[in-house]
Amino acid sequence: MKLSKFISVIIIAVLILGFGPGVGALELDVEDAMSEFASEVRLLDEELQLLRNPFADQRPREPEPGPAPSPAPDAEAEEEVEEVSPPEFSINGMVRSGGRVVLIIEDGAVPELLRAGQSYDGYQFVDFADGEAVFRRDGQDFNLQVGGGA
Repeated sequence: MKLSKFISVIIIAVLILGFGPGVGALELDVEDAMSEFASEVRLLDEELQLLRNPFADQRPREPEPGPAPSPAPDAEAEEEVEEVSPPEFSINGMVRSGGRVVLIIEDGAVPELLRAGQSYDGYQFVDFADGEAVFRRDGQDFNLQVGGGA
């Protein structure tokens, strides 16, 4: 009986001493890594804040200015509807918390974070459902899938 208690004490001591220093090695300095990443890809302070906590600041960005509407020359003239090309950027991922969605957009080398209501390259992010993001430009809707384009 004494031998089993002695072995139990030895095992506990080995576990405490063995894993004690190992736990310290698992501490990661995420803040330094994030700051280094931000400097490498030249993120703005607002984008870095969104990267740290995508749902912290919900202030909407001002919409990008679009072209001024041209006056109609004649009421009888036929309206020409200009076809808007689909977006050329892709959605690399998304993060959902509660009812809010943040998209990770990539158009070239620098990824950007986009929340509902914000615009990117003239396309406003309107909604996200069933794995597809809905973007609107000049009254036309475009569905983009996560991991791909239009």
